[in-house]
Amino acid sequence: MNKQAKILLVDDDPDFVETTVRVLKTTPYQIMTASNGEEGVQKIRKEKPDLILLDIMMPDKNGYMVADEVKNDPATSDIPILALTSVVEVFGPPPFPFKVHEYLQKTIKPAELIETVNKYLKK
Repeated sequence: MNKQAKILLVDDDPDFVETTVRVLKTTPYQIMTASNGEEGVQKIRKEKPDLILLDIMMPDKNGYMVADEVKNDPATSDIPILALTSVVEVFGPPPFPFKVHEYLQKTIKPAELIETVNKYLKK
């Protein structure tokens, strides 16, 4: 029996989380959430998700710090991280010096989000 892939969404905006979870629930994946960077790191270490959707601009432990912790830990370094953020508008187009696989605008269309998630989980 195939294990159900797990996605962890780490974001401090409850409205964005609610909307994104609603979109992701149309997929066959298990969806988990964390409301800040510290909770995200704890869930990543405990649950070992197959994919992380990570907000960048969060108070205290931001997405860059979370990505660095994940990528510097051998137990979690192979988990793909997709940054869901509006920070691209601030810094311009990638590449950025941050340890994520891809940057997605928070205004991403649901079908594009699902397509991108599928691309990483079907590898």
